[in-house]
Amino acid sequence: NLHALQRLMHTGVLLSQRIMGPMTSAEYEAIADSMARRSRQWKLRIFIAALIAVVSFPLTSWAFALVWFLAYGLLQVFEGRLHPEGRLAARLSQGQYVALCLAQTVLNNLVFSAYGAAEMFSGTMLGLTCGSLLIGGVTVNAVMVSPGSRTMATAAILPQLGYAMLVPVAALSAGLSYPDTAQIAF
Repeated sequence: NLHALQRLMHTGVLLSQRIMGPMTSAEYEAIADSMARRSRQWKLRIFIAALIAVVSFPLTSWAFALVWFLAYGLLQVFEGRLHPEGRLAARLSQGQYVALCLAQTVLNNLVFSAYGAAEMFSGTMLGLTCGSLLIGGVTVNAVMVSPGSRTMATAAILPQLGYAMLVPVAALSAGLSYPDTAQIAF
């Protein structure tokens, strides 16, 4: 319900202020700028996700690829409505809009990179390679669409840091030796 969403966004605003400190108007503008760029890309990101699911489903499964694609696609449709000049942004306070944008960015990257993690844990070298490349690509894209906003870049990269920590575990589960795993992970 709307009241629960507003409480959640208020909590997000307080949490981001506690972690990052109070935001300046320049930071709010940088986040809105970043969301304007991101919200225009939603159709392209759905296309890329479909391509990834179709090409690399043998490393996961059809069922996983389909569920992942649907979840990610729904997130993209929602993000397409987060343009700073859109109706949703107009109904929210500046703090609520920023909190929603940051949460959406974290969730998007968390879900998208989950496919890379699933690939890495396929038990194959191909899966380890493809999954690592996918997570690395998301990291590069996160930085490129967030220029000028350290807060947005942090929110976008946070999930990738967690997934990057899985690389050595996936390498060991794929049968690599400890020295080989150390070379890949570090």
